[in-house]
Amino acid sequence: MFHKKHRLVAPFYMALAFLISGISVTRAAEPLVFQSHAPVYRQEILQNFIASLPALAEGASVATTDLNRDGLSEFILKNTQCHGGAHCDYYIAAALPDGSMTVIGTMAAKNIALSDNYTNGIRDILVYNQETNAYKPATYIWNAAISRYQEQRDIPHSKGEKTK
Repeated sequence: MFHKKHRLVAPFYMALAFLISGISVTRAAEPLVFQSHAPVYRQEILQNFIASLPALAEGASVATTDLNRDGLSEFILKNTQCHGGAHCDYYIAAALPDGSMTVIGTMAAKNIALSDNYTNGIRDILVYNQETNAYKPATYIWNAAISRYQEQRDIPHSKGEKTK
């Protein structure tokens, strides 16, 4: 009987030791799929918007996603000339009620992915810049005070509502 009890308690203490040790658990990340053209339903508006951004003058690759689960797409843009581990400028764009587009976040990165975490109802973005460690991305979260993505460490006392 004593032996069986220890078999049940040991995994509990191992899990507790893991949590206390400070080892971070890997977050799930969804890669983005960039296309060389905008979705048909937003093509003209998005092309005009891209033309207004000097950094995308040579053209933009577009990834379409729904960052806030409202059924409307947001767009992540990068220069078409940016490939293979180079630092790229990424722009996150959203449609306004009048049909125009606005930038709601910018970041320079080797790669970005969508986190499975949400802050203030908006999906977090993982930004990868390190040469050797893909397990420590910077996290960009929605800063509701300025209606824009911002690196989490740059937001004083970030207490956004975290959801899954």
